[in-house]
Amino acid sequence: MRNRNLCYLLLGVSLLVCCSFFAIGQEKTKALYCSEKSGNYSIQWNWIDKPQSIKFPAKSGNLKLPKKYIVFEVVSSNLNSNLTLLRKNGGTITLPFIDSARGVLDCLTFKVVNSGTLSKELNDKYPEIVSLKGFDVKNKYNTVRFDYDGTSMNISVICNGINYLYAPYKVKNKVYYLLFKKTDNNGSSRLTR
Repeated sequence: MRNRNLCYLLLGVSLLVCCSFFAIGQEKTKALYCSEKSGNYSIQWNWIDKPQSIKFPAKSGNLKLPKKYIVFEVVSSNLNSNLTLLRKNGGTITLPFIDSARGVLDCLTFKVVNSGTLSKELNDKYPEIVSLKGFDVKNKYNTVRFDYDGTSMNISVICNGINYLYAPYKVKNKVYYLLFKKTDNNGSSRLTR
């Protein structure tokens, strides 16, 4: 009887330990990675460390699934107004980024302004369209181009001479952002929706 109780105790402890590790793994799946809070806006990027669980189709719109990529989701209660505020006033935006020299994920902060792509009249007519340009606050040679059409973002970062893209990839009703080198986009040099 005593051996049986000991077995039940060990089984219970084993299950508790296994469940604890499982819970930690689940939290890591949507861990906060980079966020920006400034004045009235906030944008948070969550790193999805197990993208195989999402089951990305081979194609989303005209974008083919890149050879190598990192997946993020964006959390912002008011993304449209947040980005419109940046278009009007400029400011900073923080993006998750892969530091290929160190082989780690990092956050880069860019100082951005309205790119001037749209005239004032078109900006007034289409306030949901945001086009920004800027540079890394720590290295002015690293640049960003940021476009938002009211539903999703397309971002291009040139860092140390390498062009990286953040492309929206739709799965069911959810938009994920894939970060990858432009050269890993299966030979396509263009992102279109």
